[in-house]
Amino acid sequence: MNYRDMVIEASGAERIQTEKTWQVRFKVRVVESPAGAMTPEQAIARAYEGRGMLGSIARLERRELDRDDLIAFGRTLATLLLPDQPGSVDVYDLFIRSLDLAGPDAGLRLRLRLPPLLAALPWEYLYVERTGVPDSIDGFLALDPRIAIVRDEVQPTPTTLAPLEGDIKVVAAFASPDDLPTLNLEQEASDLTQALAGQPGITLDLLMNATRDELLRHIAGASVFHFGGHGEYRREPGDAPGTYTGTGALVLHDQRMDAEQLAVNLGAGGVRLAVLGGCHTGRRDDISVWSGIAPALVRSRAQIPAVVANQFSISDQSAIAFSRHFYRALVGGRSIEEAVAVGRIAIYNENKYGRDWGAPVLYLRQGDGRLFAGASDPATRDQARADAEVIARLRVREVAQGGYACGAEIGTMRSGKAMVTAVIDTVRGTVIGARIGKMGGGQVKVEENVDVVGPGGTLVGAQIGNLGNAPQTPPGDQPAARATNIQQTTGAVGPGGTVIGSVEGGVHHHSKKVEGDHITVGDISGSSGARAEVRTVNTGGGDYAEGNIDKRQGIFGGEFHGPAIGALSAGKVTIGDQMNISNVSGSILNIRSSLSSASQTISASPRGDAATKVELQALIAQLSAVLQQAPPEKAADAEAVAETAKAAIDLATKAQPNRTLVQINADGLKRAAQNLAAVLPAVLPIAERIAELVMRMIR
Repeated sequence: MNYRDMVIEASGAERIQTEKTWQVRFKVRVVESPAGAMTPEQAIARAYEGRGMLGSIARLERRELDRDDLIAFGRTLATLLLPDQPGSVDVYDLFIRSLDLAGPDAGLRLRLRLPPLLAALPWEYLYVERTGVPDSIDGFLALDPRIAIVRDEVQPTPTTLAPLEGDIKVVAAFASPDDLPTLNLEQEASDLTQALAGQPGITLDLLMNATRDELLRHIAGASVFHFGGHGEYRREPGDAPGTYTGTGALVLHDQRMDAEQLAVNLGAGGVRLAVLGGCHTGRRDDISVWSGIAPALVRSRAQIPAVVANQFSISDQSAIAFSRHFYRALVGGRSIEEAVAVGRIAIYNENKYGRDWGAPVLYLRQGDGRLFAGASDPATRDQARADAEVIARLRVREVAQGGYACGAEIGTMRSGKAMVTAVIDTVRGTVIGARIGKMGGGQVKVEENVDVVGPGGTLVGAQIGNLGNAPQTPPGDQPAARATNIQQTTGAVGPGGTVIGSVEGGVHHHSKKVEGDHITVGDISGSSGARAEVRTVNTGGGDYAEGNIDKRQGIFGGEFHGPAIGALSAGKVTIGDQMNISNVSGSILNIRSSLSSASQTISASPRGDAATKVELQALIAQLSAVLQQAPPEKAADAEAVAETAKAAIDLATKAQPNRTLVQINADGLKRAAQNLAAVLPAVLPIAERIAELVMRMIR
């Protein structure tokens, strides 16, 4: 992903003491952006109350902020750095316009130029509502892969380095001397080893109880320096009363190494990236721009291109998740901005109610964050790049009517994991968690959390064209494909909404309320049982489908595990083999009634020209007559063809048909007919022509 710069500058920061408290006042403006800039005279005055801000940061560090508190804190940060001032040029407006101008396949790099008083604030938790739905997790800018938050020290921009070719060498130094609190560095080293284990394209040189001389011997030829241990931060009185300056250093086993000395040695060794996992290495004091190790490394004469440092401590689980996905992205040749985004989202997926995802801080010296070209082996590089792409595209925002969003689209998957998390407030268009053409190996995990599937909305967990060994994969070369793991949680499915668990694999679906005119909940494959828990269902006389749906037949087959439905009121109902329904009002679908209803739907439809509708009705009549000749052992297959034809027609004749869902049903009709072709040859050409006309109706 290519990122375009938006440079935000805060200036004139001063601390104003009052009788009971103190304030920090400053001005903020946009120096550069795709949408334009602001003059110094257009800078907007901002201020915050000091004690309250420091109290919130302390609570954040102690993990005392819940999700609502974190959102509120993020909003406060946004009012300071991205103020919205109607009637004049403002930072917020330029931010929104710049993001639009960047386009869907590019990103926006927020370069923050901050004075020391403001550099200590955790801007990585900026929260801006962009979906129109309050309190959506998508408001956190750092969790959007299209937005990179970068600490930008004011300096002449150096020449951008070409990406470094070849495998990535990581030198990891861990140290905890006796005169400081004991750290569990064995666990931290184990975490990093676990994160990088089995990852081709990257080598790990691990130094325990690292001394200065040992570090200097090993750093030559390294691409990345990774540190675990204590970061020391010494404060001294500044020139002005009540102010302080600070000096940062890494504490090795035998001595302290200050930022300047560290930078010189890292630069001499050819290091392009420093990852500082030590506690507080990303923190700053209120005065000196040289106080922290991370910014000092970036601004040093050695010109370290990028530094990633934690501004708060993070859990072992978060550290493993970040390192694994962060380094994997670099092996794939992804930019440092993308790699940090991937790492953040990996942390979020481990604990979506925590705050660890905002702990990493990125300092970037050069204009382009492409530091590494990726692994030497093309296959390794391409696979790592694809893995990072899947993980990076996790955020799905509100989807409007007629819109389409897909968490991951993969042509052929032979190994690895595709993890997609979609947090959606309202779906009125089409959302597919993962769409895979051929899956010959690996695992797909999709988690969809939806508040409302509205009118015309369609929510699909995963759509997989072929599950099993892909033709390009020699038998035994790759692990077998594992069934998809789809979890869907919806608050309500409104009238006209459709929910489909997965085209292949297992699914667990939980809904508080379902109402609409054509609803499908469950597993469309017949390969494994589906569990659905639905409290209230009201289709308004429409169709309701629940449970384990056979993809081949288009009807429910196999086992249906544990449906729990409080009340069901529907005109037409199809259910699985086992059920526990307290109140059912409706009738079981059959061939004649299904196709008769389909013919009436065609007649009343405002869509399609007269000739198409006449031909389609004639084909439906032919199909009904042929299907009723099916032998008893093929009755289920015949009923499947009828129901699939009806479903395709129902969807195609809607005022605003969902093309994706119509296509799925049209293809399903042809596959269902193929199962009857041996005993009823006339079925297949009729079904194929119906499928063709159905797709014509939605053009």
